[in-house]
Amino acid sequence: MSKMSGSTSENVTDVSDEQWIVNQAIFHQKSDSHAAKSWLIVGRTLFSRNFDIQVVSSVSLQVAVLHQ
Repeated sequence: MSKMSGSTSENVTDVSDEQWIVNQAIFHQKSDSHAAKSWLIVGRTLFSRNFDIQVVSSVSLQVAVLHQ
């Protein structure tokens, strides 16, 4: 998977594809919750066995439910 330069200032060559997707979700979490959730869905789809993505997804969804 090629990494596109996102809206973060982080050097994207220093992180794995999985971590880059998690970082995008975290970055967008406060400004655009729909984008954050979309990044997590993409991450869970592409890297379904990655524990970090599963944990971030479940925690983010729990927080989203609490803020409704």
